[in-house]
Amino acid sequence: MTPLSADTPITTLTFGDLETLIAQIVQQELQQYRPPEPSTFLVIPEQTYDETAPSILQIFADAATQVPDEDWDAVPQDASERFAHEI
Repeated sequence: MTPLSADTPITTLTFGDLETLIAQIVQQELQQYRPPEPSTFLVIPEQTYDETAPSILQIFADAATQVPDEDWDAVPQDASERFAHEI
């Protein structure tokens, strides 16, 4: 491997040098890795379901009623098939 210093341009390294360097860095990181203690894991509180909340379908339907008819008329008939192009 080419001797490395802070001034060594990365462009002077061969693919073999880069592979060796990456392997060394990964090995160093793996040796220093310590898994978190079980007590530090994220605890997600139990969530309750709000049965009075509107469904996402109802939210979209309500929003759609607020769009003027002339704006709906401007939407191409095949927009759902060509949505990527229309966006």
